[in-house]
Amino acid sequence: MHDISKYNPVEFIESVRYFVGTSSPIDACKKDKGYSAAWMHHKSHNKHHREYWTDNYDKGTTCIKMPWKYALECFCDFLGAGKAYNRDKFTPELEFNWWTSNRLNMKINLDTRMLLDILFVSYMRYGEHILSDSELLSPLRTAYESSNDTQRKMGIAVLESNYCLGREFMLSFSYDYPIWRIDNTVQTRICGIFDEE
Repeated sequence: MHDISKYNPVEFIESVRYFVGTSSPIDACKKDKGYSAAWMHHKSHNKHHREYWTDNYDKGTTCIKMPWKYALECFCDFLGAGKAYNRDKFTPELEFNWWTSNRLNMKINLDTRMLLDILFVSYMRYGEHILSDSELLSPLRTAYESSNDTQRKMGIAVLESNYCLGREFMLSFSYDYPIWRIDNTVQTRICGIFDEE
């Protein structure tokens, strides 16, 4: 069950005490105390948080690739938080802009970040139904779960779908994924998409 640990006294009491309604009580607690016991507990008990998948902090932090189902749940959690805190002002573009402003500051595995990049672009352009569309998600999952050449395979899965994501993805994220800039197969397909739009 998603976020069941919020009913644990460590999380619940702090969340009630620091509740403001427009931002996370965890942020308010950190501002007040410098840390959040609720967050320390929450991130270690919920696998959909990227922080659960980090280790080796003394040597710069190792970011472990999130399993597919937790990466999707992470994406949905980002959307849920955006909707809760922004309420009537929430739009897919607002959430996309939040992601692009914060993504490089997050300690997260590069394959997982690329998957989230693709999901945010997809969501901004096509809406929530993208999360139940197997035409995009099935090949993307196969590529994501592959053990080698994952980023290139995810890129091709996106380009081979019926969704025109190439332009937004390239404009927003190409410098983070050199394979998109140098791989001839991917470049040819991207140029084709640019020509079609």
